[in-house]
Amino acid sequence: NILGWAPVKIRKYFAYKFVTKNSKSLKDFHTGKFIYIPLNLEPEIALLGISPEFNNTLEMITWVSKSLPADYSIVIKEQPFAYGTRSKWFYKTLMQMPNVYLANPKIHPWDWIKGSFCITTITGSAAFEAVHFKKPVLSYGIHQIFNFLPTVKYCSNFLQTKKNLSYLIKNKKKLDFEKSKKI
Repeated sequence: NILGWAPVKIRKYFAYKFVTKNSKSLKDFHTGKFIYIPLNLEPEIALLGISPEFNNTLEMITWVSKSLPADYSIVIKEQPFAYGTRSKWFYKTLMQMPNVYLANPKIHPWDWIKGSFCITTITGSAAFEAVHFKKPVLSYGIHQIFNFLPTVKYCSNFLQTKKNLSYLIKNKKKLDFEKSKKI
C-alpha cells in the first residue's frame, strides 16, 4: 500500500509537537538528581533480539519511578525515529507519574547523560555513553555485554531495581568508573 506510512507521518508531527510542548530542559533539574532514560525504537531488532525476556519500557520506567527517593526525577527522551510510532497515550501515561518528565528533544542526549545521576536502559548505546561520561547504569537487558562492567547493575524485577538504585545512590563515589572505561 503506497499510503501505508501516511498515518505514521501524520502522527509523527503531532507526537513531536506534543512532546516538545510538554518537555523540560536541563535547567529544570538539579545536576545529578535525575535518571536519564532514553527510549528505544519499538519494535526493533536490537530490543527484541537482544532482550526477548524483557522489553516492556513502561514497566521499567514504573519500577524506577517507584524506587527513587523523593528528591530525584526521571527524564525520558524519545528516540528521534520513534515519533509517530507511540501514541499520545504513552506520553500522557509517563507524565502521570509524579517524578517523570519528558526531555526536550532539541537537547543532545550526551548533555542529558552528563547532567544525570545515572542512566537506565534495556539495550542501546546509551549505556556505553554513560560509561564514557562516568555515570552508573541500570540495565534491564540480561544479554548486554556492558552488564559485566563494575558501574552497571542488572535488574530483572522491581525488588532488584529498588536494591540496585539504593546501592548506586549510596555508593556512587566508590564506583570504579576508570575500570569500566578501560574495560
